[in-house]
Amino acid sequence: MNKDNIKRELEKALLTLGWASLYFEKTSEANAALHKSEKVMYSPLASEMDSAIQAIQNALAELEE
Repeated sequence: MNKDNIKRELEKALLTLGWASLYFEKTSEANAALHKSEKVMYSPLASEMDSAIQAIQNALAELEE
């Protein structure tokens, strides 16, 4: 697989993780609102997705160099 294909696949994964992360974020906020709580408890999976997004962004930056 060449650099362009790797970059394209990483960008697709980044887009998917971004939407999934947004879904989990909004779901957690909605659950807090349903329970009349000011404190939002985000799931560990949401935190891991944010870490994966950062890792993919770092990999894409390395490919750009």
